[in-house]
Amino acid sequence: MNDRSDSFAAISADERLRQVLDRTTAAAFAVSAAAAGRVCEDLVRSLATILDSDAALIGEFIDPGRTRMRTLAVWYDGRHLQNFDYDVAHSPCREIVGRASRFVAAGVNSEFAPGTLFAVEGFDAYAGYSLFDSNEEQVGLVVALSRRPLADRDLTEALMKIFAVRAAAEIERRRAAEALQISETSYRAIFEAAQDAIFVHDWDSGAIVDVNPRACDLYGYRREELLQATVAELSSNVPPFTQQEAVRHIEAAKSGRTVRIEWHRRNKDGSLHWDEVVIQPVQLGGMRRILVVTREISERKRTEQALRDSESLYRGLFNASADAMVLRDGDFRVVDVNPSYTTMSGYSREETIGAERLLTVGEAENEQWRDAHRRMLAGEQLRFEFAARRKDGTPYEAEVRGMPVTWNDRPHVLYVTRDITERKQAERALAASEEQNRGMIR
Repeated sequence: MNDRSDSFAAISADERLRQVLDRTTAAAFAVSAAAAGRVCEDLVRSLATILDSDAALIGEFIDPGRTRMRTLAVWYDGRHLQNFDYDVAHSPCREIVGRASRFVAAGVNSEFAPGTLFAVEGFDAYAGYSLFDSNEEQVGLVVALSRRPLADRDLTEALMKIFAVRAAAEIERRRAAEALQISETSYRAIFEAAQDAIFVHDWDSGAIVDVNPRACDLYGYRREELLQATVAELSSNVPPFTQQEAVRHIEAAKSGRTVRIEWHRRNKDGSLHWDEVVIQPVQLGGMRRILVVTREISERKRTEQALRDSESLYRGLFNASADAMVLRDGDFRVVDVNPSYTTMSGYSREETIGAERLLTVGEAENEQWRDAHRRMLAGEQLRFEFAARRKDGTPYEAEVRGMPVTWNDRPHVLYVTRDITERKQAERALAASEEQNRGMIR
């Protein structure tokens, strides 16, 4: 090829057009033919060949301020060099930061840091084009360098733009792949270390394609066995804990929502356990999957059942008692009464619940009751008698026992009241009779 100082000046317009077309076609072919796994290496070699330059490189900014560059591929005097980092400020690249391109036909040698490769080797012409990602962020540069002057700026920049688009796409692909690898590595670490059982199901068939060690421990299967198991084999199969119902939940998760359920599972040894299950759609390794996370709640279920049994027993005794019962909270507010209370007092349940006073005594007596209530909340048990009035005004006498109890994890006082009107009347009558007899004797 002729010396580039006059290579284009000496040719005809037709010949120049032919060369432009030839080089553009070669550039298009080069970027499309770059081999997977060595895209940047193929691009710099092709770029240097098409521009007839002595060197070409593709670099990526490695800091937010774009002051440092790391090469992804370097072609130098007909061979690939090992990649390296360099300060942008000590190279011609500093003038392209924040700009689309830069072209220096000759005279750029002085911009290289003294003693560096390109300065020592006498590179004096520079063409650079910025690499922009899909967010229009400048992520790197593609650069051509030559010891001799570069000619035809327009053609050079047009060719470099073709290479820049492909190089930018490759950088973005690499970053996405690295982010995915980091994500998958993190996922795998969490997956393996999780204390909850985790199952990964195929999107279409629902088959189990992966399980974590915790699932094997909890269910009593080896990993290979779980990968062959069906949901039916891992369930109690007592409706609604069946294969059909599990498929319905998985289909609901495919719609994009997270499904939370409780499930009755069967272990390999035949034992039944309760699990809290979360089902959700995920992307793993670029594939749609169904992620199922289970946490055993058998102990919680037993505790809840024991509590229900206890509450059922309490409710039965509470409602069947012949004595009136009133449960008050820490603020002296009524939270429950039994039927015997409504019969004794004449006040309905609706009238009593929420009351912060005794409806059957006056305000002065209520203050005494509040003082006693505070003592019982502190742990005392009290027993005393008092005079009261029913809702219709009928007086009656009562004996009450108050005892501190815990209800819904909060301190309360349970009052058990018995109508002693008849007993007190009998006692008074007996006392009067005995007094009369004593008078007759005297």
